[in-house]
This record gives sequence, structure tokens and C-alpha cells, in this order.
Amino acid sequence: AHRERVLVVSIDGLAPRVITPTTMPNLCGLALAGASCFQGRTVEPPVTVPAHASMFHGVEPTVHHLVDNTRRRPDGPSRSFLAVAHAAGRSTASVLCWLPLDELIEPDAADHRVALDSGYDPHDDDDVTQRVVDLLRHERPDVTLTYLVACDLAGHASGWGSPEYVAAAARTDELLGALEVAAGPDTAIVVTTDHGGVGRSHGE
Repeated sequence: AHRERVLVVSIDGLAPRVITPTTMPNLCGLALAGASCFQGRTVEPPVTVPAHASMFHGVEPTVHHLVDNTRRRPDGPSRSFLAVAHAAGRSTASVLCWLPLDELIEPDAADHRVALDSGYDPHDDDDVTQRVVDLLRHERPDVTLTYLVACDLAGHASGWGSPEYVAAAARTDELLGALEVAAGPDTAIVVTTDHGGVGRSHGE
């Protein structure tokens, strides 16, 4: 069905194997109601900034030349999907809790822009979610981008698949549910991730 608006949610470090109706019922509901793929592969190197640069700009790391989490602009002429939407006359918004990701979005690409720098903390997700909810309810941007980090933090701290990681995935799903409610039925929701993980890293 046609939707007037789009909300893009990137969940850092979400391994598909923990996406179950018990752990993540909201995400499973979205997957069942729309299109889904659980066998996608990330880019090389499987690192957060290069992966998001590829997702945001639609090009491989060989084009944007980002190979680690250093904070800098991508190379090349490609534009982010927010910049393309903005140039087409759509209102846009980004709410990100990590400055290296905000650097991937052009300075004039977002009409509403929140770039938090509170230390890459799992509690960032609550703050980010509330800010996005407020934006969706009061500003109603056509295209909104946001990012949730708790799964990646739990994976590095306790291991992908650990009880702490599963708890982080469940909490992330609760926040996703709040975003879905705030977005309303006229919004298409795209949920993606940059990588999974094995042990305490995502190199594999």
C-alpha cells in the first residue's frame, strides 16, 4: 500500500538470529506485514561507519573510501537518501546519537537535525526515541532517519547472543514499537542493521 511518509531505523549490530516473535514482536510484525530479508550481508569491512555510508549513499566502500569509524565525509559524488529527498522537495529529519554517522549526512540534507554526543551510551536510545516521537507527532517530516545503538553495545560488552544482548534486542523492539505508534499508518517503516556479530566482535 502507498504510504506518504518514510521512517528509516538503523539498529546497530542486530543479528537476525535474535529476531523472534518472543524477543522482538514489533519487528516481526513489521516483517510479516511487509517485505523482509534475513540473509543480507554487510559490506567489507563490516564496520559501522563504512556500512552506514553504503546504506545512506548507495555505494560500496570502494567508492566512498571509508574503511573504519573515523569521523569524516564520504568521498565521491554520491548523495545520501536524505539529500535526494530534500532536493525533491520533501521535508527531512535525522536523529542520531553518534557524530561519525551524522557526518555522513550532508549539512543541508535535513530540515530537522539532532546530533547527540553523549558518549555512545545504551541510554541514548531512550533519548533518541523520544526525540523522534516528538518530531513525528509535531513536525511530521516526509523522510526521517534514526539510529539505535544498544544491541551493538551489548554485543561488544557481553557477546552477541548473550542474555544481555537478547535483553538489549527486546528493549530495542519496545522502542521500535513506540516509533511505529508515533509514525502512524501513513508511514512506511524501513528497519535495517549494519552488521551482526559473533562472540564480542562483528568481524565475522
